[in-house]
Amino acid sequence: MFSAIYKNDIAQLTAIGTKILADNKPAALLCFDHSFRYMNEDAIVSGSDTQILDRTRALCDYAELVQEVLSALEPWTKVPVQKLFSFTVHSGGHVCLRRGTFLYGYLERERLYGKKLNEDAMVEVWRFYRLYQFSLRRRLSERLGAYCNFSLSVNVFDPCEAFAFRRCDRTECQRQHDLDRTWFDKRLQFHMFQISILHSFQFCSSEPGQHRDLRRLDIFLLISFRAPNNHLYCSMWLERLYDVVNPAHYSFGSLTTVTPIASRQMSRSFYLLKTFWIWPMLCELNLDRPWILSTFLRLVDLGSFLDSTALVDHVHRTCLALRHPPPQIMLDANHGYVIPRMVEFLHGKADRSINAGALFTKYVVHPHR
Repeated sequence: MFSAIYKNDIAQLTAIGTKILADNKPAALLCFDHSFRYMNEDAIVSGSDTQILDRTRALCDYAELVQEVLSALEPWTKVPVQKLFSFTVHSGGHVCLRRGTFLYGYLERERLYGKKLNEDAMVEVWRFYRLYQFSLRRRLSERLGAYCNFSLSVNVFDPCEAFAFRRCDRTECQRQHDLDRTWFDKRLQFHMFQISILHSFQFCSSEPGQHRDLRRLDIFLLISFRAPNNHLYCSMWLERLYDVVNPAHYSFGSLTTVTPIASRQMSRSFYLLKTFWIWPMLCELNLDRPWILSTFLRLVDLGSFLDSTALVDHVHRTCLALRHPPPQIMLDANHGYVIPRMVEFLHGKADRSINAGALFTKYVVHPHR
């Protein structure tokens, strides 16, 4: 491990960190931290689909490890944390930060505006904890922010639309042509990992005790470029995830062909998407927004893919279950509110569900809508 750190062997550091993750988290965190020290465009975008997927998965593991360290109660009392950051605890509620260490460097910038200290620093526990939280959040935020700036440029998972219609000769095309089940699984994993990364980005971008909620933005609507970057990334990646699970052409894959992926990181990404994104957004839909039905349909579609049973309860708790909905989302005077018809059609359990779907389709294609 230390040889790989000295040589700055990113591939070996990533491999070692992944291998020892379950048994030695502090060492794995050290490997990942050095592995992601230089987050430039070439390091993120270049490589095969397998290499990029492995690196993205490792970044998710790194972010999760940092969050675990940040969430530790009284971290100055934890021996693994003491070893990892090379500090010692003394009587009287003081912590000794050794010269040249990570936390010592932040202390120099905080107290002396970049001037070098000549000896180890003794700080109170409360100051240590504030420094500990600030430095780790900032470090993770910088790593994830750099990744988000370039991750949208990754195109090794994009299918060649022209090839699907037999109009591509592959001469200079850089998109995917081997559109098999393995490719679709990799594409889905890559997009799901972005959800995990964005969730970690939200966590580390806010100060302790504050919770800037990324979910409250209506992610499927156009948003201003003046909005924070993390909101913009959420909008883009969830839109892209929807396109992945609902491809424009049958050869681009289907959820019916997804291979069950029982990895820890994928399970975590599914949980985050369901719990912190889709369910809250369904409950926070705003009837005054334009394209409310499009947004609702997409959320329901992704939610049914993740947990169709829980989706039913969440749909009935939305603002769309009002007894007196606004006129723009009424079918007509005879058939009433459009949302119950659509939900009834999606459930498909009642005898009249097909008729309900026909009424909803009529509402969508009505020339006056």
